[in-house]
Amino acid sequence: MRRIYRTDEKTLEALRRIYRMYVRDLDEPLEIKYVRTRVIQTIGLAVAGRLVRVSERAIEEGLKALREGATVLCDALMTETGIRYKIERYTLPNRVISLSSLRRSYDEGLAEQLSKVDSDIRRSIIVIGASPKVLNTILDNVRKFEPRLIIASPPGFIDAPYVKRRLVIERPCEYMTILGTLGSSMLAMALFTALLEIDMGYHRYIERP
Repeated sequence: MRRIYRTDEKTLEALRRIYRMYVRDLDEPLEIKYVRTRVIQTIGLAVAGRLVRVSERAIEEGLKALREGATVLCDALMTETGIRYKIERYTLPNRVISLSSLRRSYDEGLAEQLSKVDSDIRRSIIVIGASPKVLNTILDNVRKFEPRLIIASPPGFIDAPYVKRRLVIERPCEYMTILGTLGSSMLAMALFTALLEIDMGYHRYIERP
């Protein structure tokens, strides 16, 4: 990847402090510890880091998909705006689209929206920060869409906990998610940002004394 984006020194120092306080002693790869650290830094809740789940090859597959020019499909305009900003900061060629931008009327259902981007969705990175319904529909049709990576953090007390747990249990593809009721487009962007920053080696910085 061409890299021009830089995280400022104050943010990196904050990430290092969070890592030392809440994450360092976990028995897992440093890359996943960095994802947890990024989530805590974004929302300001230490417990959020414990809810992060990252599949074994999620980071590797996500970065490979970005390098190969995969489309990034977002569930909502807010999610799309944040992801597009990151893509542009990295000057990456990946196309970023959202389901909400495809809606022609409020009567149009999710199936109709998905059918419009059928060819683009296949083998894409899917980022869901608002709608558990979108995640559930993607999981119901995962053989059709064959996503390279699903990043999912929809919030809510009813459908969101169930569908995120379903993603982890069924593991239809590589994933990054935050279990439970916690979620937002901002947290979806935090997971995506962590992916890009790992590619730049920032995860190694947080281990510095």
